[in-house]
Amino acid sequence: MKLMILIRKSVYILAVFLCVTFNDYAYSEIHRWTDESGKIFYSDKKPQSAIDTAKVEVPTANESAIRLDVPLVKQGKALCGPATIEMLFRYWGVDNYDQYDIAYNILLQFEDTKRVKQSKIFDTSPIDWRRYPGTGTANMREFLKRFAVVENPRLRSIPSDKYLASKEADNQFETLKRHISRGVPVIVHQYWGEVGSNGHYRIVSGYDDKKRQVYLNDSTRGMVVTQSYERFLELWNVNEPWLHFNAIVFNVNQTMIKPSLKLFDDVKTLH
Repeated sequence: MKLMILIRKSVYILAVFLCVTFNDYAYSEIHRWTDESGKIFYSDKKPQSAIDTAKVEVPTANESAIRLDVPLVKQGKALCGPATIEMLFRYWGVDNYDQYDIAYNILLQFEDTKRVKQSKIFDTSPIDWRRYPGTGTANMREFLKRFAVVENPRLRSIPSDKYLASKEADNQFETLKRHISRGVPVIVHQYWGEVGSNGHYRIVSGYDDKKRQVYLNDSTRGMVVTQSYERFLELWNVNEPWLHFNAIVFNVNQTMIKPSLKLFDDVKTLH
């Protein structure tokens, strides 16, 4: 009998069933798939009629670890935001837009903002991507809201009391992990390198409680990076208002998305 669970049900329920049925394995291969009506399901077998599928490693009751199969994308100059969105689009079955198409549409949506106007990127023809002004977290959030439900948990400030600050960090982290365990990868805004360096977007694609590690898709080199829990929280706590533990959760309800974007037909390389 084919195991199938609607997306709104917790993956943890599925994990318990798998633990009983396949107790010789720490992980079971699960396919996330979409039917013709746009409903998303989990199944232990890949159906031939599925519109799109992706593999999801589901933790058993004895393992608090999960890895999501989020495609990797290497970014162009200053395009970490659009490249990160491209990875999410691909994860949700949309592969007809690349980071330049996404960046172009973000620019069009926010062309009257100070950030875009000051860059004068639209004064160049073809577009000189070296002038791309970066993608603010509000721009990322509002752009993604066009296509699915988005949540943006974050803190304006951190309590001065160390104990309370630690509790706030733990709460934000547990919220993030709950999304991952449901099969929803999460964008986080971290320091790029050391604390105090420029901001950078990464996608949390998994975690392992036993190893105390977080797995992130990083567009800088188009690869998965691993951070300890301590290091992850340190880099995620960007010391600016509303950037403490800033996360963007796209497609919370896990619906079939159908973005309609203008294609960027210009030369897609620097000139």
